[in-house]
Amino acid sequence: MLMDSSTADGNGLRIWKSWMPNKVKVFAWLFFRDRLRTRVNLHRKHVQPVDACSRCRTSSEYWKHAFFHCPYIAELWSRIGVNISNVHETEDLWSAHHPAAVCSSHWADVLLALLWRIWEARNNHVFGSELSCVRVVISRVCDDLNIWRYRLPVHSRAGLDAWRMHLVSSNCNAATASALDAHE
Repeated sequence: MLMDSSTADGNGLRIWKSWMPNKVKVFAWLFFRDRLRTRVNLHRKHVQPVDACSRCRTSSEYWKHAFFHCPYIAELWSRIGVNISNVHETEDLWSAHHPAAVCSSHWADVLLALLWRIWEARNNHVFGSELSCVRVVISRVCDDLNIWRYRLPVHSRAGLDAWRMHLVSSNCNAATASALDAHE
């Protein structure tokens, strides 16, 4: 009501119309508003003495670094075949180039699940000193999609199942000798 009705919030429309659980919707709303408690946001409020990423310690932990550029996360996007090089603003995520073999109509749902689990992995590291490898994050996203698929009508589940199969494929979930998997 406070906003002009002619300027609809595209992020909000996508998030709140999603079939994802409410906890993921609230998280996504905070993410797209840059209101998550990243170290940069906490440092700006004088809650955190430094703004360095707790995982790599090479850069400030703002939204873009925490979700895309941190070496512990950049590997994930590469493995699943999503090109994030053109992501400059959060709005760019909705149109990020993803594999052609999967259903584009479920990209928004898969994106929200990925962001949710990336944030969980970050928090597990910050609060529990647990460094989750890419395989663990992808596995948890697959589990979420498998459980949450029942929120969709039966005729809409095939596209989501294709995404899940893509994520568990050997191409995405392969055990490589990367530095990320060495921490597991």
